[in-house]
Amino acid sequence: MVSIELVDNPQQAHQLSRLFAAVWGDKNSISVDVIVAVVHAGGYASLALREDKSQHEVVGGSMALVGRSNDKLHSHVTGVVDGAVNSGVGRALKQHQWSWAKRNGFSAISWTFDPLVRRNAHFNLVTLGAKVVGYLPRLLWSNLMISSTLATTPIDLLSSAKLLAVTLRQLR
Repeated sequence: MVSIELVDNPQQAHQLSRLFAAVWGDKNSISVDVIVAVVHAGGYASLALREDKSQHEVVGGSMALVGRSNDKLHSHVTGVVDGAVNSGVGRALKQHQWSWAKRNGFSAISWTFDPLVRRNAHFNLVTLGAKVVGYLPRLLWSNLMISSTLATTPIDLLSSAKLLAVTLRQLR
């Protein structure tokens, strides 16, 4: 059983930062300060918790930003630990994020993903039913890419691209 909780205290912000470090690597993690700032500015941050022998294990998390397009929430990062991939945690996180967005007056959620990572493309387009609304070539985000250096080979240039997806309706 997985429960999703909003991050609303420093201990949870530390847990989310550690989760992102475990999923994306220490070098590309998101600091506690940034998570606290996002929440303080009205953004979204959540933890997915799995109950295990009366303890709650953090198995996923998500963070989204409020930008200039105030009717659209931008989901910056969502991650699930290896042991919980394909268990419904990612979907539960995105559904919780969608519910939170609707309660807070957002009409849509946007995010980017690497189109060369098949499971991410399948999750975003098939499982969530998101619509691709843009292609962003050479978008290098240090917290999403394995290497933040400039790409030099054709495959590196392609893998540095991101698709911009948006969902305008209830997630599947």
